[in-house]
Formats: sequence, C-alpha cells, structure tokens
Amino acid sequence: DSQVGSIYAKQDDIRKQALINMAFNMGLSSLKKFKKMWAALDRGDYSEAAKEAADSRWFHQVKTRGNRICEVLENGNLDSYKR
Repeated sequence: DSQVGSIYAKQDDIRKQALINMAFNMGLSSLKKFKKMWAALDRGDYSEAAKEAADSRWFHQVKTRGNRICEVLENGNLDSYKR
C-alpha cells in the first residue's frame, strides 16, 4: 500500500487525475492490483503503464473512458478529452 502511495505521489497532477478516475470507477483496492502498471509508472515508462491499464477487464468494461484514461497516462495531457 505504501509503495502504491509513493508511486502515486511522484506522478504529475494530470496522471494523478487519471489514477483517481480509475480508482473512482473500480475502487482503490482493485486499482492497487494493477502491479505491472504501477511498476511502469514507477519507472516513468508511461507507454507501458497505459498498455498495462488497457490489458484489463476494467478497460473493456468502461469502453471510451478507458481509452481516454490510458491516453492521459501515456501522454500526460488531457487532449483525449478534447475530441
């Protein structure tokens, strides 16, 4: 838990918003289980973090929202919400 918290803390505000969005949708306990996504975020490998988020049941359940959130994780901007 503290590891996820420390990884979250070092993200920029835009990516924090994406993670909060995910937690709101699935709950924090489920979000914590995205081990490979958290590891990629910890390394600053945002492309891999987005890929790992997309490789989940959550992604397929939320459809368009999942695409937007993954783009935010990867790119660090909110451009996906402007379309």
